[in-house]
Amino acid sequence: MKAAKTENKAVSVGRTANQKKWDEVYKKSDSPGGGKSANKATKGTGKGSNYTKVEFQGRKVYQRNDIDWNMVDPDTGLTNLERMQMGWAPVGKDGKKISLHHILQVEPGPMVEILQTVHQKNYKVLHGLLEKTKYKRLRSLNSISSKANKPIEEIEKIRKERKAKKQRSFRNDPNLDKQYNKFREEYWIWRAEEYIKTLKD
Repeated sequence: MKAAKTENKAVSVGRTANQKKWDEVYKKSDSPGGGKSANKATKGTGKGSNYTKVEFQGRKVYQRNDIDWNMVDPDTGLTNLERMQMGWAPVGKDGKKISLHHILQVEPGPMVEILQTVHQKNYKVLHGLLEKTKYKRLRSLNSISSKANKPIEEIEKIRKERKAKKQRSFRNDPNLDKQYNKFREEYWIWRAEEYIKTLKD
């Protein structure tokens, strides 16, 4: 028991405020490890857990264990299994498509199947690992008076840097976005194939 307590303390040292918020969101909601701290996600994926850790195309993915394979999507008339066989995300218990969330916000990187409502509700926390800009929000260039303490050229330079920072999401890189979309489609097809194999055993 003492070893486990020491290990948990070591993991929590040096966690950023955003990482701590992320842990809290996952403790309260739909989390890998069944409501346990996100630090235990890799350990809490056994029997009785909400998630199972797998590897697909070199990536770790935490899979939900509560997908209703026979649930019919009212929009398409397809079951979750049929949707996945087509490369589409299944519908979760919230009635919306399950999201594949990039845990570290990098492409490629580890992922977790998460309910879309949880993903939307906790967007800022879940995506808070991205680097934040050092610059405060600036006023419109037209509203800057002659008393401003920075020349327009410097302000434009800062704006350019801020714009580049905003593009840090892999979604803003056409190659990475294409790579992820391909992975996502192949992943759901593979996930369906793996499920079908369990039916034959």
